[in-house]
Amino acid sequence: MVKTIAIFGTGPGMSRSVAVRFGRAGFRVALVARTRSKLDKYVGELAAAGIEAAAFTADVTDGAELLRVIGEIEQRFGHIDVAEFSPGNLDTPVVNVMDVDPDDLPAQFNTPLWAPIRLVRALLPGMLERGDGAFLIASGASVLHPSPMLGNAGMALGALRHYVQNLHNVIANKGVYIGLVHVGGPIERSDMTAAFLKDVDVSAFPFVNPDDLAETAWDMYLARDGFERTVGGFGQ
Repeated sequence: MVKTIAIFGTGPGMSRSVAVRFGRAGFRVALVARTRSKLDKYVGELAAAGIEAAAFTADVTDGAELLRVIGEIEQRFGHIDVAEFSPGNLDTPVVNVMDVDPDDLPAQFNTPLWAPIRLVRALLPGMLERGDGAFLIASGASVLHPSPMLGNAGMALGALRHYVQNLHNVIANKGVYIGLVHVGGPIERSDMTAAFLKDVDVSAFPFVNPDDLAETAWDMYLARDGFERTVGGFGQ
């Protein structure tokens, strides 16, 4: 039976490479993002490579829209076998640890923490019932190597890491996998890299190839032998 991967927060970096990697392995691909024109372009690229794909428009950080788009994907492809979550977080600023304001944290945590938890809650019951499924969630290496300039982001990712590790331990023997891919540097070709580093000298940055991230995600999906891996040289 052909399996389906849903990419939540599709962009030109990691998520696009994940779509290609899983598509090459025979998966059908559901691409989700807010911008339709971008999605149509990616669907065309995947089709040219012989990969069946479809575009679905939604803001994955909005709980109601997330549930709606999951329903649309399931109508088109049936159940989702793998959910990949790696949207850029361009809507809220990164704040130095000295400037973290607790009143701002709920909004700042929406994309990196609340949204992936909502996704898991929506899909996990069905995966447990089938005894198969996987979640692959992008994180940042700053959660392992704290950086003052990523104060609020690091806090959200720290909470996410705790959640994923805890859940991984609970569901590992139930046929369902959840894992974090820690990104150890700016991702080549990504929207976030272009937005945040446009006025910065990046010559010394340890850039990460999104194809390497995708290969790591694929290996984690197959091996299911741990809840996290890091790609890139940040903090090392």
